Amino acid sequence: MMQEFGGQAFGRLAVLQAQLRILLVYAQRHYVRRYPVPLPAVDDQLVGKYIHLVDVYFRQFHQVQEYAKRLGITPGHLTDITRQRTGLAAGIFIHRRIVLEAKRLLAFSEQTVAEVGHSLNFEDPAYFTRFFRRECGITPTQFRTEIRKKYQHLRSLSL
Repeated sequence: MMQEFGGQAFGRLAVLQAQLRILLVYAQRHYVRRYPVPLPAVDDQLVGKYIHLVDVYFRQFHQVQEYAKRLGITPGHLTDITRQRTGLAAGIFIHRRIVLEAKRLLAFSEQTVAEVGHSLNFEDPAYFTRFFRRECGITPTQFRTEIRKKYQHLRSLSL
């Protein structure tokens, strides 16, 4: 490369570019040998599929076994690999997704608490309220009141 760099031969720039590419390929090969990129583990892929399924089916399915069945594994295995890979039990992902949607509906829709619960596949409004309180520490009605008060305050500041 130094010889080409210092010379005046026709096409020296093209030769230098080609040699530089070759040098970079060798450097990359060396780096990959020294620091191999691990392929995603099968368990990581399975957890990713599980989280995707929760995002798609959280309204219909509230139990880990329903997702495990779709993934072709046992509920215990799904819980074990989810806890191993994320530090959280599989059911927590379902609960968090349901709560996220409940909060969104409570904050931005005019649906009653019972209608929000029903849209999330809770047959009993009282059970939805208990579920929400257990997960969030307050009732759905309290959440709606607090969030609307907060946004009303922010809206008045921006006007």
